[in-house]
Amino acid sequence: MGKTQPTAETCDNCGRVIGKLETPHLLHGEHVVCADCYQRLHPQPPVQTIEATAKLWKAVQAIGVLGILVGVVMLVIGIRNQGDAAMTGLGALFIVPGCIGYIVGRVCAWWFHG
Repeated sequence: MGKTQPTAETCDNCGRVIGKLETPHLLHGEHVVCADCYQRLHPQPPVQTIEATAKLWKAVQAIGVLGILVGVVMLVIGIRNQGDAAMTGLGALFIVPGCIGYIVGRVCAWWFHG
């Protein structure tokens, strides 16, 4: 029989019950305060943003970066060894797919929004 309105908050200073449907009172246009005693009420907790990029696309990006790094190291070693063509070519073979893998991972992470 006696339905009560669910409360949103109780003022810590004066004990006034503030209902959910009640218009909030603002102090200086920014702080929500109690209508009776003007005590600042506790603000709502900030919204926490959760990154929702799928681990698959992060893994593809990580493998791409790893391929690029291995390729650069092999390329430098090949150049330092008086132009070792095999090592230089192998380094290039790691860099190109690494770049492609990284780009594919970035595009898919953006496209699928996680």
